[in-house]
Amino acid sequence: MENSKLLNKFFELGHQHKLLEKSPFELLTWEECINNINKHLSQDLYVKVLGDFSIATHDLSEMSKVQEILKYIKKVHPNRSQTAHMYCNISISGGTFGLHVDDQDTWIWQCAGVTKWAMHYHAHNTKDKQRTGVVIHELKPGNMLYIPKGLYHSTKPLTPRFSISFVVGDEQQ
Repeated sequence: MENSKLLNKFFELGHQHKLLEKSPFELLTWEECINNINKHLSQDLYVKVLGDFSIATHDLSEMSKVQEILKYIKKVHPNRSQTAHMYCNISISGGTFGLHVDDQDTWIWQCAGVTKWAMHYHAHNTKDKQRTGVVIHELKPGNMLYIPKGLYHSTKPLTPRFSISFVVGDEQQ
């Protein structure tokens, strides 16, 4: 894959968030998003409704474009578990998780629409003691965002949108 040095650096763990303006990976389509949701509903797989117009799914094993990124992350982090989750808002009034913190490193891949992400840096909740305040990013299709574990963040859909989050667990023994 082209730009492998850039991608290796982007997929390294760190204490600050990172933005990749243009992912080299082929984007998922709305049709693929809806097919994934339908599969979950028809097979009684996990589907979480986060508000009036928001859905989260957790089994993306049949989505080859997602598997390509998981394989790449596995190359960079061979001793860590990797999972992928889809988040879809079909309305800007749809629910999200609000301000929260994750206990695992996460990469977000914006596939459709626009999402406002706020990174909340405060000396008491991040390993990066030099940085405070809020950093805002508007993710558009093709953007990827790294969020280190322990960094508080929040989202707001600005348009109907869906994204995939890639979560990397702690080192396995």
